[in-house]
Amino acid sequence: MKNYFFLILALCLGFFTATLAQTTSDPLQNFYRRRDVAKMEQSLTTFGKSEFDADKKLFSGIRNATYTLEPNLTLNRPLSQLAGTITPEGDNSSELKLEYERIKIEIPAIQREFEAKKLVWNPNYFIDLRLIDWQRLLMGASGCTINTSYLTPVKDQFNCGSCWAFSAAATWEHSYKKIYSSAVNHNLSEEDMVNCGKTCAGDDAGSCSGGHTFKAFEYIRCFKVATEANYPYTATNAACIAKPKTYGAFFNGQVGTNVSFPTTDQVKAAVTLYGAVTSYVFARGWSSYGTGVLNAIPNAAVTTYTYTGGDGRTYACGANYINHAVTIVGWCDAKNAWIIKNSWGTDWGSYGGYAYVAYNTYNIAKYVYYVVPLP
Repeated sequence: MKNYFFLILALCLGFFTATLAQTTSDPLQNFYRRRDVAKMEQSLTTFGKSEFDADKKLFSGIRNATYTLEPNLTLNRPLSQLAGTITPEGDNSSELKLEYERIKIEIPAIQREFEAKKLVWNPNYFIDLRLIDWQRLLMGASGCTINTSYLTPVKDQFNCGSCWAFSAAATWEHSYKKIYSSAVNHNLSEEDMVNCGKTCAGDDAGSCSGGHTFKAFEYIRCFKVATEANYPYTATNAACIAKPKTYGAFFNGQVGTNVSFPTTDQVKAAVTLYGAVTSYVFARGWSSYGTGVLNAIPNAAVTTYTYTGGDGRTYACGANYINHAVTIVGWCDAKNAWIIKNSWGTDWGSYGGYAYVAYNTYNIAKYVYYVVPLP
C-alpha cells in the first residue's frame, strides 16, 4: 500500500454543523456510573494502596483541583506496565513534504480505487494540511462535542505496556465508523500489532514494554492487520503468528506537522474530520481518577515540574515527558478540556473508561496522529 502521508480527508460543512449540534454541557454524564468505592478500595493490593496514597499526596498539593479521586483496580498495576515506555521522535516534516508531492501524482489512481469500491469520490477529500484555515473549519465549534456513534467499546490492555497499540486501534476503529458511516464495530487486533507490528521499513513498532502509535499506523498501512477475533489479545510478548491480514489504511499522518504540540484548533479539526486521533500524555496520578477534569500537572514547555510520590521517589514532568498513549474523541470548551478514551478497562474512573483532561496539562496533545482506514 502506498504511503498517503500528510494529506487530510475533508468533509462538507453540513456534516460539521450536524456533528457540532450534538453538544451538551457534560457529555460524559451519560457514561457516569456510581460505584462501590469502599469495596473497590478493599480490593487494592499492598502495592495498589501505596500508589493510592501517593496519588492522594499529589492531589493534596493541587490548587483548584477539578477532579476527584477514587480507588481503581488499575492501581494494582505499576504505571510502567500500564503505560510502557514512549520516547519522543524527531521532526519528520521533510518526509511528509516528499510524500505530499508524490500523492499529487497518485490522486487519479486513488479516485479509481474509491469508485471501484462503490464509494462516492469527492475532489475535496484531499487537502494539503498547510493550506487549511482551521478557524473557518471550526465555525461554531465551541462548547462540548462528542459523537457517541463513532465510539467502539473500551478495552483493557492489562499488565502490558501496549497503550500505543490500543490507541492506534481505537483511532482506526472510530475513524472507520466516521468516514464510512458504519454502524458495525470493526475491531483490530492489538496482539497482532504487539507481536508482529513494524514500520514500512521493517523497524519494530513496539511491545509490552512500550511502542509508538505512528509506527502502528505504518504497520496497518503497509502490511494490514488481523481482526481481534482471529488474533485475540493475550497481553504478552510472543512470537508473531501468521494470521490473515484484514484491515488496512489509505494513509496516516501527524496533526500540526513540524511541531510536537499542534494547536488546540488543529486537534479539534482533526477530531472533527476523522472522529478520533491518538495523543501521547504523561499519565502520572491517573490511576486514581474518579470524575471531573484531570488538571494536576501543567505542560512544562521549558521548566520541569517535580514532586515526591508516596513511595519516596521523585517524579518530574518536562517538555518531553510522555509515558502513555490515549485516544482523543472529543472536547469541551466549557470545561477547558479534551475528552479521552483510555485502555485501562471500563472500571477505570466513573465514566466507563473515558475522562476529561484539561487543555495544556499532562503534555496532552503532544504528537497527535490520525489515520484514514481502507473500507
